[in-house]
Amino acid sequence: MDDIFAIISGGEYASMPDIEKAKVVVACDKGYEYALAAGINPGVIVGDFDSYSGKLPSGVETIRLPIEKDDTDTVSAVKLAIGRGAKIIYMYCAEGGHRPEHFIGNLQAAAFAAKQGVCVTVFGKDTLYRVLPHGKYVLDKKQGYLSLFSLSGECTDVTLKGTKYTLSAGTLDSCFPLGISNEWTDDKAELEFETGVMLVVTRKQ
Repeated sequence: MDDIFAIISGGEYASMPDIEKAKVVVACDKGYEYALAAGINPGVIVGDFDSYSGKLPSGVETIRLPIEKDDTDTVSAVKLAIGRGAKIIYMYCAEGGHRPEHFIGNLQAAAFAAKQGVCVTVFGKDTLYRVLPHGKYVLDKKQGYLSLFSLSGECTDVTLKGTKYTLSAGTLDSCFPLGISNEWTDDKAELEFETGVMLVVTRKQ
């Protein structure tokens, strides 16, 4: 199995399905508080600790970051995961809540990872966000709609099957929402694209 890293960010708290599959759990700042609440012992704690001021455990690798920096705590965690061989990243508690800009930043952090070949799944409160590098994918049917967005300039040679609105060698542009609100027709959808980074949005269930 590919090495899976889990990152617990400090956004809005949400459940953490499949976190037990992770080889390493990285808690970002307030994400450590969330880990404690869920009974999870992270292998690494990263942050400038502007949103968590509680006691930190001894014996756990802790990386303290400066408050003034270019990288967010989550970006630092993503870079750490990539540097340690992550092929898949699960990101939790990453939706922004009252700070939506943080969620946008976390999606950009996921796109940064995808540009380097890492598949990222962001588990929201009710929504699943998959940020994918170019390749072939089988998507399991979820309740509600399936939406596709380019997070790079373009995603090219896009083929989509198993949905009401299909594509064959199409292009998704980051400046036009062509792929929004599609409907499932089969239990699985097949997605393939040649270039770019794609965001796939579905319901969590």
